[in-house]
Amino acid sequence: MKTKCLALLGIFIISVNSYAVDKVIYGKDDRLEMYQFVGSPLAYLGNSVAAMIEKKNLKKSLIGDFMELSWKVRKLKDDYRLCGRENFDQQPTAAMCTGFLVHPKIIVTAGHCYASFRRNMCKHATWVFDYKVKRYRNSMKMEILPENIYRCKKVHKEIMDMRSGIDYAIVELDREVYDRRPVILNRKNIASRGDRLVIMGHPMGLPLKVASNARVIKNGETFFATNLDSFQGNSGSPVFNLRTGEVEGILVRGKSDLLIKNNCYRINYCDDDGKNCDQNSEPPGEEVLAVKAFKDELDKVLRKL
Repeated sequence: MKTKCLALLGIFIISVNSYAVDKVIYGKDDRLEMYQFVGSPLAYLGNSVAAMIEKKNLKKSLIGDFMELSWKVRKLKDDYRLCGRENFDQQPTAAMCTGFLVHPKIIVTAGHCYASFRRNMCKHATWVFDYKVKRYRNSMKMEILPENIYRCKKVHKEIMDMRSGIDYAIVELDREVYDRRPVILNRKNIASRGDRLVIMGHPMGLPLKVASNARVIKNGETFFATNLDSFQGNSGSPVFNLRTGEVEGILVRGKSDLLIKNNCYRINYCDDDGKNCDQNSEPPGEEVLAVKAFKDELDKVLRKL
């Protein structure tokens, strides 16, 4: 089995050592659209996942009471200068990061989604639910309901520690989310080697995708490594235990990515365990920050609400 890896371009590059942003695909591409899970428990879990989208990437529609993607949002193929055809390459790349609801007013995401940008992202970015593709619709012309767009009121905790690798942010929204239930966190222990996983998020800024068929390949005190199919944009994504439906942690970083060829980019291939790559890199897989690393700070914030 082969693994595809995709690089981070432009302003999203924050480290030459793949810190916090580079992600990969292991084996075949298991990413699927949310509409393929209608009626399943995974569709229910996906309702609690949000996209971090800069305000400049949204505009008010002239034909209805909804928001649209602005002209600044490009298709995946153009945004990443891909050499050939790839899955979802005609879809928009509006999102910067992913987050998930842990309380009606609180979202948890990766710390570098806020800490690594020079601008005040609490001011410049919104959190959008249901940024996803509908069957038989042009994804570049998607309709986003105003009630699904939330502003950042306050970033209670923002940490991106290059030494320890701890990387998370706790964000308060401008109002409560009434029509979605917060996720359930695994507060008791860290995921075990071999546990089956599923990730939901916005790889490369794409509309919401689900990727399963993955497992824990290595675990430690506060992190565990996986072979989840993920990319930049999945930063902050919830990683669910496929058996329990609980969130095991936050996706924060992974292996590096594209190889440049003839002024465009092609995908770096690895085997299913993240080895034998065209271009080798660390870490050994997609790294997830376990819930135990941020639950105490989260509880402090929740007690103040």
